[in-house]
Formats: sequence, C-alpha cells, structure tokens
Amino acid sequence: MSEVSQVRRHRKTLRYVTVMLAAVTGFIWLALLVIKLVFGDVDFPVLLDDIMSNILGILPPIIIFNFAYEYFTRDYVTDDISRQIIGTLTGQPEMIGSFRKGVRREFIKSTVVSLVGEHRGDMAYGALEPFISEQPYDVKESFQYIIDIKRFHGAKDIGTDIFSPDVYYMARENLRYRKIFSGGEQLIEHMNLGFFADSVTLEAELIEKNYLFRESFNIEDVCMARLLSLSEEERLDFIRECLQLTLFLNKQPTDITGVSFGEFGISVELSPKSPIVARELEIDLGVRIPLLRSRSEFLVSLTEPTLSPEITLTYDAGVSNVTAYPFLSDDAAMVMRAGAMPGRYFTNPQGWVYPVKGILFIVEDIEGN
Repeated sequence: MSEVSQVRRHRKTLRYVTVMLAAVTGFIWLALLVIKLVFGDVDFPVLLDDIMSNILGILPPIIIFNFAYEYFTRDYVTDDISRQIIGTLTGQPEMIGSFRKGVRREFIKSTVVSLVGEHRGDMAYGALEPFISEQPYDVKESFQYIIDIKRFHGAKDIGTDIFSPDVYYMARENLRYRKIFSGGEQLIEHMNLGFFADSVTLEAELIEKNYLFRESFNIEDVCMARLLSLSEEERLDFIRECLQLTLFLNKQPTDITGVSFGEFGISVELSPKSPIVARELEIDLGVRIPLLRSRSEFLVSLTEPTLSPEITLTYDAGVSNVTAYPFLSDDAAMVMRAGAMPGRYFTNPQGWVYPVKGILFIVEDIEGN
C-alpha cells in the first residue's frame, strides 16, 4: 500500500473515531440523565452546567488535533497525489491521448510554464507548437551528408563539355538518412528533386515540401542556354552522365520518370519500381553539382527535425578556400571549428536539430590555381 493511501486511511479512521467519540459521549450523557430522572431528583441548571463543562473540556482538544493533523499533512498529501498523477500519466501515456486536443495543448503549455516561468514558457511552447499541430513535422534520423569538392580536367571526366574546368569545380554529394512520417504509413509513388538557378527560388522551396531534395544550381547564363537547347534524350543523358543522379528508397532503386528544364533550373521526378507503403523511409541519394570557382555558396539546410546530423565537406586545400558559417547551435559551431582542418570540415551536433538550421559554405578559388 502506498504512503498516500495510508494517509487517506488514517484520515478516515480519525474521522470515524471522532464521530464515535461524540456518539459515545452523547450516549453516556443521555444514560446519566435517564438514571437521574428515574432514581433521584434532577437539578436541571446543575445538569446543564455539567454537560457544558464536559463539552468544553472534550471538544477543544479534538478540534485542535484535527486542525493540526490536516495542516501538517496537507503538503505531504498534495505532493504525493501529484506524484501519483504524474506517475499515472507517464506510465500510461494513452491517458493523455484520450484528452481532447484543446485539453492536451493546455496541459502541455501549463507544464512548460510551470517549469521555466510564464514568459520563457510562452516562447518554449511556441517552439513545440509545430510538433503538436494538425500537420506536425516528419523527423530524420541516422543522417549522414558528405560533400566532396574536386577539380576535373574536361568533358571526359563529367560526360559533357558544357562546363569548363577553368570555371567550375564539381561537388559530389552523398546523402543518407531515415525519415519517419509523423502521420503514420505513407504511399510513396514518386519523389521530386529540384536544382534551382537562383537563391531566392531555392530559399522559397526550402520552406515548402514539394521536393525531397533541393540544391543550388548557380551556373553561367551561357551554360544555362546550352542546357535549355538540349533535346529530351540529351537532357536525360545529362542527368545520368554529368549529374550522376541516383536515388534509393528503402534500398529499392528508382527510375527517372519526369524531367523539366527552365530558367528556374532543373526539376527531376524519380519513381521506385513499385509503390512503397511505409511509416519509415530509408533514403540514399547521390548527385554531382557544378560549382563556380570564382565564388559559390553551398547551403546545407535541415528543413525537418534531425537527430545528431553528421555533415562532412572535403576539398582541395591548396586549390580552393572554404569558409563555414554554421547556424545549427552554439555547440555545433564549436564542433565545426574544432573539427576543421585543411581540406576538411566536419560537424556532428548531438541531440535534435530543429528547422531551419544548417551550415552555409562559401567556396572560393585561390588565385593562381
């Protein structure tokens, strides 16, 4: 039996004893009154005075004891009841799930405010709001993102002569993670990838959920003109040979089922051999992107909550210069600086990283190379 149950039982016993004591006392008074009426003269003023003296002598200690007992045990019982409620809710989370949505939100908000105070509580609850809304975030785990920036020597290396090795680097990207859908099982028939020619369009698409993967595709106008002049078959060859685009969903390969080229950049649709129905999706993506040697901005943006993301960027230290601007967290910034060495940046912040966080890499050519 728990301590709070014992206290409750003691209280019931105390009340029972008090009632019984009052009843027995009353019965004895009544018996004495009957005896005096039957066997002798009764002086009612004297009898009444005796009764009042007895009442004043017995009831005050009982009342004082009751009040003292209630006073000294109320905090203990309140704390114990609170622990019992919290234990029940944490041990049986389905009880919280049975509350109405408005009640659940008020419960969460009150709990946060009680922990950190009113003003900071409102701010903290605002950060939680996206996760308890009608359309909560999906989350990512086992996140590994590797970027390798290299020089190339001509068309034989990248499958096209559109990009000159004097003007461009090539960045090889490999991205792997597990995506957990907050809404339960999802039907995946195709995925869209976007490569955007200007930063404004890229930033706008980072907010939306139209694309599985979004990347900057900042190239010279003359190169974009040549891409737009390609035939449908040549565009497919460009994606396969130059961009070397591959995508696996739950270890299942995908095929290119749609391609769109325009002034905005390139949009690609990929579809698995057969539709996938799953609550979790393992994603393995590979692609190669041209980067202007003069100056390129390479943004790694986490658009969904991600657990302990691991991000690595390598480059030719004697050929190019890379500067990292992490906006993951203060701790992540320290990890970036500590992990930086010539030709390599690495970060692996522990815990959850929330949208929209990431790292901005500035890639510039070293003069004379």
